[in-house]
Amino acid sequence: MKVIVILLGILALGSGLGALALAEEAPTPERLVAASIAYHDPNGFWDRGELRLSIRTTYSDAYAAKAGTKESNSELVLAPGQEIFRYTKTTGDDVIEYGLSGEAGSVTVNGEADISDEDRDRLRIGDPKLYRDYFEYLYGMPMKLRDPGTNLDPSVAATQFEGRDSWALRVTYDAEVGEDIWYFYFDPGTFSLVGYRFFHEEAKNDGEVIGFEGEVLDEASGMRLPRMRAWHYNADHGYLATDEIISLSTRTP
Repeated sequence: MKVIVILLGILALGSGLGALALAEEAPTPERLVAASIAYHDPNGFWDRGELRLSIRTTYSDAYAAKAGTKESNSELVLAPGQEIFRYTKTTGDDVIEYGLSGEAGSVTVNGEADISDEDRDRLRIGDPKLYRDYFEYLYGMPMKLRDPGTNLDPSVAATQFEGRDSWALRVTYDAEVGEDIWYFYFDPGTFSLVGYRFFHEEAKNDGEVIGFEGEVLDEASGMRLPRMRAWHYNADHGYLATDEIISLSTRTP
């Protein structure tokens, strides 16, 4: 699960933290994660069901100039408990399909499994397992903070994340799992996840930060996911892209 990396230089505790730091005692990391999972996945659906997501991604002008398109549309099927993954991405005139069932993977471009080197480079064709790990990590939070090899820092900090009071939890991983350093931010009232950030090297302030806006609720499963995810660089807050969930549905096998 060597995936992406994103966010934060935590603001110094005691500086500009408002009423949150004064009025509430910080929860333990374990309680914070459990409370957030109870909010986002109250019925434990992530481990046993199938999620279907329709996502629209809008790119920054700089990225669009390189990619040759301003936006893309994706369909995701995530069923980690069944080891099933499907990812279909429509970008410009091209349709790319990734699939995994257990460890057996496949990739096609416009229905063809024989993909030219030019198309592999132009469309950034990757390993289906890496895409599975990437999307399960992003859309499986905070549930995946229970995964083996995940190391929660021993304390939770009160901070500001994009102008709102938040609890911040620093997370690292065992070497065989991942090398990036992550910060996760939670609403102090509902314990909902409001964003995250990762660094490759925290001292360099590299990596990216992702802020959330809105929410989608699947009433059948009770799952709640952030609707909008806006990506920026940590270093200068330069804008990268925004992912928006257009629809969320679930199925129980």
